[in-house]
Amino acid sequence: MNPQRILLSREYTLLFHFFVKSFVNPNPYVIISPSGEKCGLDLVKSLGADKVIDYTKEDFSKNGESYDVIFETVGKSSFSHGIKSLKKNGIYLLANPGLSQTLRGLWTSMTSSKKVVIAVASYRTEDLVFLKELIEEGKIKSVIDRCYPLEQTAEAHKYVEKGHKKGNVVITLEHSNET
Repeated sequence: MNPQRILLSREYTLLFHFFVKSFVNPNPYVIISPSGEKCGLDLVKSLGADKVIDYTKEDFSKNGESYDVIFETVGKSSFSHGIKSLKKNGIYLLANPGLSQTLRGLWTSMTSSKKVVIAVASYRTEDLVFLKELIEEGKIKSVIDRCYPLEQTAEAHKYVEKGHKKGNVVITLEHSNET
């Protein structure tokens, strides 16, 4: 499969966008659905999205378009609407799904031409080294929205949960030279 129309739902997932453009298909049409102006529609466009859908104003599953791949990163889009928006033989990628989505995904994959792929994050040292090299080469643009000191981790988490971050939220550690 050489996907032509790819929807990144709810988060602009720049790493996935990079992956698609670099390894899967160098010229896909990438549609990204961030959460409105608060999440920087202009930022998302500047990072290479071909089209941006503000999901606070438009439901991608009701716009009549269909996609080769839908990558659902947050789990807030309707599973059935996502599946209906896929083309025949389309792929629905779910990041860290719940039990219901996992079971529905297995059933969908067994009973239709559409496939559901479930991804659970795991990190290996070589993966992190690879990412570091891509960042150093300028192939991945890191967007940092806010930084919080370790003592304010709870506040950082609350900010992320609101769903309006424009990039990554970083927890900083202070190093003391005193022993």
